Amino acid sequence: MIKNFEKYKQERLKLIDELENGRIDKNQFLNMTYDLFQDVKYVEPDTLKNVDEALYFYQYFNIKAKKMMLDLKNTDKASLDYRIMESSIEDYYAAKEEILLKFLKMLKPSDYTAYFVKTNSSKLKNRLVEIDVHILEKVIFHSLATRTHRYLRSIGKLNDEVKLSKIDDYVNTKY
Repeated sequence: MIKNFEKYKQERLKLIDELENGRIDKNQFLNMTYDLFQDVKYVEPDTLKNVDEALYFYQYFNIKAKKMMLDLKNTDKASLDYRIMESSIEDYYAAKEEILLKFLKMLKPSDYTAYFVKTNSSKLKNRLVEIDVHILEKVIFHSLATRTHRYLRSIGKLNDEVKLSKIDDYVNTKY
């Protein structure tokens, strides 16, 4: 595991810069982000001490799910492996959403904005929420979780407004 969250943040920002400048594509970005966590065994943080840890673990669970989704494409749908992978993906996303909710509760509502994003995917339409944490450099989260949406609505941070994602090319590029 990267024990130095500052190092992780630097590596993450480098990858985002490479993606934004077209030096790598979305799949390369996902694979290179996954590589940042190669030595990490499955972890489940009981408590999060700060936003750096929350960001790290959000990304850990998010990238594990995305990478497994990429691998799922090359797995026989009738196989036991496929069903096991699907279940693991759900578990990773559930853990990511739990971390996100804890993360948001660490912040002041004025530290971020939340809105539904326009998507090319009919499956995500009116369901995908983007959370732009403007007090941190290049921190944007996405959530499909009803629980997160309810929390955001309860504190007045989410209404039915639909906006273009700040990272629209990324959000609307399939992987």
